Amino acid sequence: MHIYRTLLLILALAFVAITSTSCGLAESSYIKSVNGRISPTYTGVSESAYCSNPIIYSGSPVTITGNATYEQRESFDTGISNGLGSPVPGNAIRRAEIVVLDSNGSRVQCAETDENGDFNFQLPQSTSSFTIYINSRANNSFAKVSVLNMPEQNKHYSVSKVFTANVTKDIGNINAEARNSVVGAAFHILDLIVKANDFLRSEAGTCSADVTGCSDFTVADKVSIYWEKGFNPNTYFGAPTSGLSFYLPGFSRLFILGGINGDVDSSDTDHFDDTIIIHEYGHFLEDKYSDSDSPGGSHSGKFAIDPRLAFSEAWGNFFQAAVNYGEASTSPMYIDTSGNTDGVTSLILDIPLETKDAGCTSLTPGCDMPTTSGEGNFREFAITRALWDVFDTNVDGESVSGAFNEIWAGITNGNGFISGADSKFRDVGLLHSIQNNLTDGVSTPISDWGPLRSIAENGQQDDREHYAQIVTTGGSCGTRNFNINPLNEDRDAEFEHEFETSHLFYNNDFYHFKMISSGPATFQLNYLTSSGVEADLDLFIYNESADYGSQSSILGMDNSFPATSPTLDVESQTVNISNLPAGDYLINVKVKTHHITAMPDTNPAAAGGSTDYEILIGGIRLCP
Repeated sequence: MHIYRTLLLILALAFVAITSTSCGLAESSYIKSVNGRISPTYTGVSESAYCSNPIIYSGSPVTITGNATYEQRESFDTGISNGLGSPVPGNAIRRAEIVVLDSNGSRVQCAETDENGDFNFQLPQSTSSFTIYINSRANNSFAKVSVLNMPEQNKHYSVSKVFTANVTKDIGNINAEARNSVVGAAFHILDLIVKANDFLRSEAGTCSADVTGCSDFTVADKVSIYWEKGFNPNTYFGAPTSGLSFYLPGFSRLFILGGINGDVDSSDTDHFDDTIIIHEYGHFLEDKYSDSDSPGGSHSGKFAIDPRLAFSEAWGNFFQAAVNYGEASTSPMYIDTSGNTDGVTSLILDIPLETKDAGCTSLTPGCDMPTTSGEGNFREFAITRALWDVFDTNVDGESVSGAFNEIWAGITNGNGFISGADSKFRDVGLLHSIQNNLTDGVSTPISDWGPLRSIAENGQQDDREHYAQIVTTGGSCGTRNFNINPLNEDRDAEFEHEFETSHLFYNNDFYHFKMISSGPATFQLNYLTSSGVEADLDLFIYNESADYGSQSSILGMDNSFPATSPTLDVESQTVNISNLPAGDYLINVKVKTHHITAMPDTNPAAAGGSTDYEILIGGIRLCP
């Protein structure tokens, strides 16, 4: 299993994947029986049936009305303190399930709250008592979501009130509190999912009229969201003091951080962090309606990272900003809080998404500043800013605005992101290239994203030149050579440290090779540089999962020092695989930056200069 969670600071931007090949935590690594918990993948008792069919009473029934609200804590970043404030009352519990029981505990009515949290239903006239339960669930045309305590129990949250039905009456307000039980958090999470679905209907509900081949959005599939006051989902992975929220793909489950070791007032929580909750819901949408090849790993926003991870996390960052702030906002943010005003409150993260912070440096979390065109495809927040520029309507010199439907069409509906020859090793370069071909039946592309890509803070390209460019033996590329111009990096001698610190944009090239039929495969890299100090290149062949640097996905490698052939007078690296199954593979040409001798600690080396090379399979040159 891969745990897709952020190291360093951004512990809330998390995505978990269960795979058949394990290079992370295995199922047996889960912490067993922690307060009745077994694992995030565990299937416990079934969730109770949703109360979906209102009962019609004949005769002279009475009408019961009322209103349901919840308290939340809003985040702030002004003054000498930052974080979550005091409880804010009066937030409508929208589109939620209502169950009414009689004094014997029998169900006598089903209903739902409306857009304003109001409810209206009928009961038979009686002097006996009834109890109304407002539940943290929705299963309707507005949202399909259950906020539950744990997968081992699958219990939803409720707020209730006892009343009599002797006459038609308004039973008043039913409120979910933000203190004590903190049950208001469950309803806040519920409301954010309703809000996200409202947003998708408004932006992509008529997508087919705007983009050829796009499907109109109605309501998202069912998602289960697990939250409990004071519980840290990272406890499942043996780290109960390190806060974590995450999405579990394939299971349609979100896990939201409820605190650390029972503390909700002075420790990290996410249940009132709108940005984190919607970010994780964005991963759910990605899982259900698109595809992600993200291999996981750390993503603090400081470094160039695997572009598949960068795009997946950028999508979550962008989606939460679009839902929470709207296209007219001039200051969308990514905010992660710790504690609240009843304890010790602070901001863990407060990252601007429209443009970089004035104090941004190369080591500031969330800055992600590309230094040249194409590097932005490898940077999470550079991609976030580019997607935001497509969506927003600010007058900031941009030529595109309000185009969420183009982003949605690009990553869904088989427009090329989830099907087609290029739809492996998916990244923002693939999305950009797909957008160039989107049409409304009149214009192709519908809008020109080029100026947005070229903004220095975005630094992106609309092709796959730097990541997963398809190479084949089927054509002729003449004297076309590949080239890498490395960046100097003095690194540790150890193999794994070299991978951890290698600059993925400057010191690595990545190519997508399709093996048409199974058989032996010999990959060869030949140096073609005729002058200057060439780089020391290593050759790696990865399987489709392509977890960079992971032995489990490296099928073959040659990371030896180049040897001059006495007959061909070329330097080469060779990888022989006796039987390579048909499928998709990633060829990685990597610059060795940490040493050139067997004594790296005493002789660190420059990475070398611009180096031309070619790649062959079975003696036939691979061409783009």
